[in-house]
Amino acid sequence: MIQSLIEERVAELYEEFRIGELGFDLFHRAKKMGVEVTPYSAYIEMKNADLLWKYDQDAFSFYNPKRKCFQILFNDEPSRKTRMKFTIAHELGHIVLNHLMEEETGKNNRQKETEANNFAREFYMPQVILFRQNILSVPKLVKVFGISEDYAKVIIDRMKKRYYVTNGNIIFSNEEKRIYAAFCRNEKERKVNYDSADVGQ
Repeated sequence: MIQSLIEERVAELYEEFRIGELGFDLFHRAKKMGVEVTPYSAYIEMKNADLLWKYDQDAFSFYNPKRKCFQILFNDEPSRKTRMKFTIAHELGHIVLNHLMEEETGKNNRQKETEANNFAREFYMPQVILFRQNILSVPKLVKVFGISEDYAKVIIDRMKKRYYVTNGNIIFSNEEKRIYAAFCRNEKERKVNYDSADVGQ
């Protein structure tokens, strides 16, 4: 799947779910999208619960026909705290990009993992927003998005590469412009609603 299609799907989500805040609550957004998110610890008392950790150290997603919804089960151990947000975004990527559906079975796991990683970055930390909001340092990324320093460095390195490849003249795609337009529109709406709530008190 080419990057523009991932960006287009992200733009649709920003518009549909009115995302207009930096470092938004991924668990809340998943719920709004009809996805159930459950920590491994919820199953700790069950027989063979250790199989969850053996199956995947981070998380996995699947469609539950009994509950008629997609579910994400994730490792909520304290040592995984700084990975959780990217992990949830990554699993949402598998769901949103239809990796769990029959028509996607032709793709190999490596392709799916790469696409889910790209989606996670673009959904939670779109480059167009980072550039235009001047979130261009490791400390800022860590503070705003609650990610680890190591992962923040990866994001900064990717942004630097894009900056230097274009000689500082970054041209955003139409899909990225659409993401940013939706973000700004939704952010403005949130502020208006917040101010209105203050006036009413």
